[in-house]
Amino acid sequence: MPRFDFKYAAELMVGDWAQIDGTWAEVLGCATDPNGWTHLTLEGFPLPETILHGTVEVPWSRTSPAGAR
Repeated sequence: MPRFDFKYAAELMVGDWAQIDGTWAEVLGCATDPNGWTHLTLEGFPLPETILHGTVEVPWSRTSPAGAR
């Protein structure tokens, strides 16, 4: 049984941990624009911003999951 849940990208908040492209990262910033796209700033990600549609479900955790960097 996994130790995480799923959350829509638009529901992520600063301090959450999200798994994006198979890597766990802490959410440092997030905002959803009027067109439904969620802009995420993630700790340690090579791109300054990751953009997902707000309806995309991503694995998430309130605390740093095992195996996170």
